[in-house]
Amino acid sequence: MPSVRETLLAATCIPLAATALAGCKTTQQSNDRLELRAKRELASRVPVDVRKQNPEIKVERTAVVDGAKGKGGAIVAVLKNVTGHVTNDLPIEVGVGGQPLNSGKTFTYGQTRAPALDPGEETTWVFQSDKPLPAGAPFARVGTPPSPPLATTGSLPGIEADPAPGVSAAANSTLSVKITNKSDIPQYDLEVYAAARKGQRYVVAGTTGVEHLGSNGSTTVDVPLTGDAKGTRVQLFIAPIYFK
Repeated sequence: MPSVRETLLAATCIPLAATALAGCKTTQQSNDRLELRAKRELASRVPVDVRKQNPEIKVERTAVVDGAKGKGGAIVAVLKNVTGHVTNDLPIEVGVGGQPLNSGKTFTYGQTRAPALDPGEETTWVFQSDKPLPAGAPFARVGTPPSPPLATTGSLPGIEADPAPGVSAAANSTLSVKITNKSDIPQYDLEVYAAARKGQRYVVAGTTGVEHLGSNGSTTVDVPLTGDAKGTRVQLFIAPIYFK
């Protein structure tokens, strides 16, 4: 991955004619995305430590999904943007029994940051562990964005996640998911979250990353599931991480 300095140097573009303007703009946008990606990579290396809940995000619900005996578990957090503007790049800390689980240096950006949300939008975020979770009540705290912000936007480009045609989730298995970019803005380091309930109880959850999704493109990924998906309707959640 290029360093921030390398990105800034690569962004230099001096068009010699009007026909070069479009190419220069495209180059600048590309380098802006690379610079943002580098900043997020650096941010992900700093352990999250959220001491106070951000009033812009309401944590509607948290739940634990246990895996098979001796296997890992997952935490589900239902989040809602209660403001009149887009929220993004917000740190999120989750845990069980007062013990944080995603505050180390080995987690991806999507496992330590809440998804971007349009005004009034609700989404489901998942943390998945390869180890059994400790006993206790789950919690989730969403912090405040960095200042100055890493990225800003007035609206979010469209990204869709749907079960791949002809597949269904099996118990303690994976779900094949088709990710579609509805915009001309390429996406990097996306995180797709999956969860399902029986009644009011969450019984399955999972997450996986998508390294790259091109403009107006699609790809298929396998989401590993914790819990038993038999007889459930797995819901999928994904949000853009690049806005221009």
